[in-house]
Amino acid sequence: MRRSLTLLASLVPAVLSDSAVMFEFPDGRSVALTSSGDIAMAAESVTIDPAGFDYEPWYDGSGWLPMMDVECVFYLVNESEDSRDVTVGFPIDARFGDAYTVFSDSMLVAYNDSARSDPNDREWYDTGLAGGTDASGRVPPELQFTAAADGELLEVFYRTCRSSLEERMIRDPVVAVWRMHFEPGQTRRLVNTYRTSWDYFGGGPWGDFTVSYILTTGSTWKGPIGDAVITLVVPENIPVPQLSDTLQACWEWSGSPWISGDTVTWTFSDFEPVEDISLTVMTVLTDPVDERVYPISLLEKVNWESDSLLRSAGAAIQEMITWSQQYHSELVLRLLEASVEFTQGRVPPYPTLMHIISAYENGSGYISGEKAAVMMSALAIERAVLEEDVSLVEQAGYAPFLPLFTVKYQWDADDIRMYASQPLLEGPYLELLSGLETAKTGGRLEDPAIDAFYSLTGWYHPGDSSWYAPSISGALEEYMSGL
Repeated sequence: MRRSLTLLASLVPAVLSDSAVMFEFPDGRSVALTSSGDIAMAAESVTIDPAGFDYEPWYDGSGWLPMMDVECVFYLVNESEDSRDVTVGFPIDARFGDAYTVFSDSMLVAYNDSARSDPNDREWYDTGLAGGTDASGRVPPELQFTAAADGELLEVFYRTCRSSLEERMIRDPVVAVWRMHFEPGQTRRLVNTYRTSWDYFGGGPWGDFTVSYILTTGSTWKGPIGDAVITLVVPENIPVPQLSDTLQACWEWSGSPWISGDTVTWTFSDFEPVEDISLTVMTVLTDPVDERVYPISLLEKVNWESDSLLRSAGAAIQEMITWSQQYHSELVLRLLEASVEFTQGRVPPYPTLMHIISAYENGSGYISGEKAAVMMSALAIERAVLEEDVSLVEQAGYAPFLPLFTVKYQWDADDIRMYASQPLLEGPYLELLSGLETAKTGGRLEDPAIDAFYSLTGWYHPGDSSWYAPSISGALEEYMSGL
C-alpha cells in the first residue's frame, strides 16, 4: 500500500498543478460479439450530433459541456447455414461527467500498475468483456442507452466487467448486453442510441475537449468489417481553430477524416479495427482572469535590436504572466504597440487587449515621448516584416495550419497521416512537417515561406530549442516515399 501512496503523491503535481480538472463521458464504441457465432459486421454508420439545446462553453467558466446524441447503426450478418442465438454487448465506461483533480487516463493506468505489490498478482485489467453481476445501478440515467433490432426495442441488461486497458475502460467499466437471434444467412439492422458529452481536461489557461469513438471493440466479429462511416458534428460554441487576442485554439485528430466546416467524417472499408479515432480541440486562453501585462515594465525588458525584439518581448511576457503561456507573434507585437500607446496617454488601437494591459505599476519608470517614438519606429519595422511573413505564408497555402502548429506541442509519427483524406491540404501540411524538427531544435529553415510560417507561431527563434522536439523525420520520409 505504501508503494501506491508514494506514486500517488508523485503524480499529483505532474499535471497542471492542483487547478487541473477533468470531466469524462462515455465514448462511442462498436458493439462486440460476447458469445461465439459466425456473425459478421457488414457495415456500421455512426453519427455524433449536438443534442440541440443551448450551453455555454466550459473553457470560460460560465457553463457546462455540450451534450451529444449518438446513433450507431450496425448491419450484422449470419454467415453460417444454421440459426444462431448470440449475446451482443456494448462496452461502456460508465463515468458520466464526474470531476477529477489531476488524473488523466495514462496517469491512472500508471497508478493502477503500481498498486500491484506482488508481481505474481493478477493484472488489474483484462481485455475480455466477460459479464459479471448486475450493474444497472451504475448506469447514469442521462446515458439514455437503447438497443433495437430491425425496429424492435430489445431488453438490455447491464453487467459489471473487468477493466480493459485495450478498450480504454479503466474507470467504471460496464457492458450493456442483449440477446439476438439470426436465421441462416440473415442480415439484421441493430441500432444503439445514447447521450454523452465531450471529455474535458485542463487547468489554468489550458483546456482540451475530446470526443472519441472506439473502433477496436468491433474486432470480435467474424472477419473484417465491410464499411464504416463515423460522422461528428462539432457544436457551434466549441472553439474553431484560431489565433486571436483572447484565445488560441486548434483541432487535432487521429485517423484521416474529411473535414468540412463543423463536420468531421471518417470512412473505412474492408478493415480490421486496430486503432481508435478521436477529435480533440486544444485551447489556450491568452487572457485568463487576473493575468496582466505591465506596459512600462514590458517595454523596459525588451531588447530593441531587430533580431531580438519579438523574442525578448515574448520571453518578458511569459515571465510577467502567471501561467507563462506562449503568445503567437502577432499578439506579442500588438501588445507592444498597445503598451507604447498606453504609456503616452493614448487609447491603443486594440480594445480587446485593454483588459490584459495593467494601468497600475508600482515603482515603474517613465517612457518619454521621444523614447516612445523610437520604439514605435522599431515596431513599425517589425510590423512590416510580420506582414511580409503573412503574405509568404498565404501564398504558399500554409495559413490554415498556423493555429495547429502554434498550439500543438507534442508530435509523433501518427500525426503524419492527419490530412491523408484531404489531398489539397496534405501537400502543404507535409512540407511544414518537414521543417518541424529543425524549427523545434532551433535550426535555421532554408525555405523562406516555411521560415516565415514558424516565425509567426511565436515559439520559433533560430538558436532556441524547444523543450519538446519530435523525432518524425524518418517516418515522414518513409510516408512521403509511398505517395
